[in-house]
Amino acid sequence: MKKKGVYKIGYMVHLSADRDDSIELEMKHRVLEVLLRDVRGISVANYLSYKSNPLVAQKFINFLRKQGIDTIAVQDRSILKKDIINLFINEGFHFLLIEVNSSNTKYRIEEITNKQLRSDLHNLARTSKVKWENLGYDYRKTLISYEKLAKMSNELIDKFESTAGINVSAY
Repeated sequence: MKKKGVYKIGYMVHLSADRDDSIELEMKHRVLEVLLRDVRGISVANYLSYKSNPLVAQKFINFLRKQGIDTIAVQDRSILKKDIINLFINEGFHFLLIEVNSSNTKYRIEEITNKQLRSDLHNLARTSKVKWENLGYDYRKTLISYEKLAKMSNELIDKFESTAGINVSAY
């Protein structure tokens, strides 16, 4: 992982198998992408949202390799428990874990090297030793607004699907 200067990374979110949370994750990603740029000088080259499809993951890996990118940002620690993560570990990728607490008041960014992932994935998926930092007012306000917007959007989609009989989420 590069330590200084502006560099590019990939950004990945894992969609829920139980419900369509793509709007929520996309909106949260937008805020955290700006936070990464402002706090660490990191720019996101490509974004992937997926549901454990190895072919999609391999395509994402190939794109990042062509760009010379070896680090992927994730916004949920539980992604480290998914089987698909082993594909990225075997390909030598490092991770940046960006977490925001449930009240949207604090954040932490944890660098996880490939070596750490190979040796201690089980513990990395559960705990962090990185200190929480205060999340700025503008980020907090935007996250809360986006959460409300995502909830309203999902409710509209659900209502449309139930009345029209069309699965909008499939598109």
